[in-house]
Amino acid sequence: MSKVIIMRGPSGVGKSTYIKENHPNAIVVSADNFWWTENLPKGVDPSLVPSRKVDVLPLFSANNERSYTEYYVYDVTKISQAHADCMRQFIVLLNSGPAIFPPDSVKDIVVDNTNIEIWEYTNYELLAKFSGRQVEIVEIMPATIDDLRESIRRNEHSVPSLTVAGMTLRFQPDLRSNVTKVTMET
Repeated sequence: MSKVIIMRGPSGVGKSTYIKENHPNAIVVSADNFWWTENLPKGVDPSLVPSRKVDVLPLFSANNERSYTEYYVYDVTKISQAHADCMRQFIVLLNSGPAIFPPDSVKDIVVDNTNIEIWEYTNYELLAKFSGRQVEIVEIMPATIDDLRESIRRNEHSVPSLTVAGMTLRFQPDLRSNVTKVTMET
């Protein structure tokens, strides 16, 4: 049976890097995925918005395109929708059986949100345990003011520096955390 890994920490602290290095085959759900779109709103300069190239498997390409560009377009008025979409994806994955995951390829599920306060991930934890999965909580926090500055510099979604600093100040440590990393590699 797969396990659920719940990531915690402010933007830019290294959660995605930790996932790539420690759980490269996991399926990742994140409210951030909601903000990625192929279509920019009218008048938005693509050079001013974070972007990424997405590779398309030939089987799923309608016109033989091999890749396309997505843009990160954040809209604070849709934050509830983003988190609801993340939870919906998580529930679908928890309930997916051998049709999606053959028994020999059980995948871990990672919840990659900031989860600054404990209440923000409690439902993920409860649903995971109810489905019989082991839960691992991973906290990554800046240890020094220099680490905080580095988090602000390298966050991929242009989160304002005061917001990242506020996340760090509001962070509620969870004594049940399986992994706590308080230093960053730069």
